[in-house]
Amino acid sequence: MQIEVQFYGGLRGRTGTRCSRIHLHRRHPTVADALTAVEAEYPGLRGVLGCVACAVGDEVVSEEYRLHDGSSLALLPPVSGGSAAGTDSLALDIGFGSAVEDEEDEQTVEDPKLRALRQMEPFAGVPASTLEQMASCFIANRYERDQCLWREESPARTFIFIVSGCVKVTKWDRNGCEYIVDIFCDEQPLNNMAAYLGEKYPVSVYALRDTTTLEIHRSHFIGNFLDNPDVLRGFFGQMVNCNQKMLSRLQELTASDTRRRLAMLFARFAVSLGQRIRLDNGKMGVYIPLPLSRKDIGQLLNVRTETAIRHMSRWNKEGPVRTDRRGFTIVDYEALRELAKVG
Repeated sequence: MQIEVQFYGGLRGRTGTRCSRIHLHRRHPTVADALTAVEAEYPGLRGVLGCVACAVGDEVVSEEYRLHDGSSLALLPPVSGGSAAGTDSLALDIGFGSAVEDEEDEQTVEDPKLRALRQMEPFAGVPASTLEQMASCFIANRYERDQCLWREESPARTFIFIVSGCVKVTKWDRNGCEYIVDIFCDEQPLNNMAAYLGEKYPVSVYALRDTTTLEIHRSHFIGNFLDNPDVLRGFFGQMVNCNQKMLSRLQELTASDTRRRLAMLFARFAVSLGQRIRLDNGKMGVYIPLPLSRKDIGQLLNVRTETAIRHMSRWNKEGPVRTDRRGFTIVDYEALRELAKVG
């Protein structure tokens, strides 16, 4: 029989792969048999697998657990750190870790995953000792533009947090048309409620530009960290923020006038992503580094692409928003706010 083995944390760095198909020859194989076969296939894991946690579906299982043909076995690094859970090789060069010098001028490298977690709002109040344990269980992933983070109706088995980059959340309607539910960028929390509930994802998520994430298997996160009150408080605070953002998004979509919807959208982007710049005329403007196509804008507004083209072309000529090569520049923020209020 054949099973799928998924590698997490430092285990992925040792094997060089996210998952592997493993053949088991016993009639009723257990997790212990699978670990033996994995060790034979990947000699770099010798001496390591004895301290990993194993999960099948959403359940952490023992080595006596019986596997079936087609089972998916996740191998998770130990919470305490250990040899299997060091900083994965991908995390070391994704751009958010840096070398620092201590008092004795010896160069040390802070775990880039720990540094990234500290900067995320859901983990702001979590004690350093707990964060260090958590960092050892996260893996860092890179997604290129248009690459899928997860697909609608796929099992939600992983909590995902954006470190840098930008993603769009999409959904198909009954008429077979895809529309954009929302956009999340640097360090903004994705809604991980599906992973918390163990349900299927209700939407798909794609990278709008090159994006780096930190990810943790739900069995590891729920089983080891959500009993910590600081982690629990931060996680549900994240859910509240996501729900508030969704309410604002619903207000945008239910506005009757397309121009107002467009103005509300860019006003929100200005607050969450905007960078103050000086315009050619000496006045101050707001730059939004978001590479949206006219099709993307149409899907965000739930209108035809031609409608989005018409409105954006007019704005390019008259303001208040100008399209640039890699984003948009708000040349008259007050006029944009007034348009967003009309209705």
